[in-house]
Amino acid sequence: MNLDLEPARELMAADGIELTFVRMEDEVAHLSMSVVDAECAECVLPPEMLEPVILDLLRTSHPTLAGVRIIDPIQP
Repeated sequence: MNLDLEPARELMAADGIELTFVRMEDEVAHLSMSVVDAECAECVLPPEMLEPVILDLLRTSHPTLAGVRIIDPIQP
């Protein structure tokens, strides 16, 4: 699987967030999100709001991608 995370990583890095590829399951990319250098960790949008944005970015390199799931260590 050659999933280019760079566009999504660049977008998230501007807010001090790092994305890491975890696995691909049924054309759904599972990504881990970690707060690296955010001045306001509570201000980071929740995964359910970020997932559609990240999906659109990742589909440029992987058009058959069905979805994105972001694992947020802050949320239970």
